Amino acid sequence: MKKLLLITGLALALASCGGKSDSKAMTPEEENQFATEEVKAIDSSVTSVVDSVDAKEAKVNELLKGI
Repeated sequence: MKKLLLITGLALALASCGGKSDSKAMTPEEENQFATEEVKAIDSSVTSVVDSVDAKEAKVNELLKGI
């Protein structure tokens, strides 16, 4: 039942957003800036996850040395 409500909610949200059009198109410079910002955000997130995984891997290796 929860899945049905979730799917229904998502469908309604998408339907309400689908009717709206963006009246102002982005210029190539704006598109480039937006893409650059998105890439930086994704890169930062990936770096954070990799650092976290590396730290946990080092901790596991330390624990395994004690066995």
